Amino acid sequence: MNKIKKVITLFVLIGCSHFMYGQTASTETTNDPLSKPEIWSKLEENPYSDDLWSKYFGMDLFTLSKEDYINYNTWKAKLVAVKNAKNEERELELMKKREEYIAKRYNRKLNESDFEELSQNVHKNFDIIEQYFSEQYELYGEKYKTYEETHPDKKYNKMKWVEENEEALINFQLN
Repeated sequence: MNKIKKVITLFVLIGCSHFMYGQTASTETTNDPLSKPEIWSKLEENPYSDDLWSKYFGMDLFTLSKEDYINYNTWKAKLVAVKNAKNEERELELMKKREEYIAKRYNRKLNESDFEELSQNVHKNFDIIEQYFSEQYELYGEKYKTYEETHPDKKYNKMKWVEENEEALINFQLN
């Protein structure tokens, strides 16, 4: 229940920040002002690289004229804003997919008694759960390593093991 609340809360927060800040950054782009497309494309990927900026301007950044220094800061800020907006969009998409997955998986709200029942069922039905994980991992082309293979001493919490593997399945589905 806490994980679901955290995911939903994070989704809302990211959505709000995207609405407030992402819109302006994604529309304000600068297209290669010095006409050096090979270096510019690298700067779009890594706007923090002073080495790339030096190559772009053809000189050490400490020797830039005042005008070039202002352009450097302006262009760098715009590229950083665009990169951040793209990262936020990817994060939003990932959060949206996770929320959809959780909504499909749990088509009703779970309460504390459901969690108690689930934890009892985990212990009772652990072999069935492991078979399910094995089949699901195989569908994604992954090899499932059983609880016993990973924890032969059997001291690791089985409930935590189930949660970790459910999270891994979510990540497989999203990738």
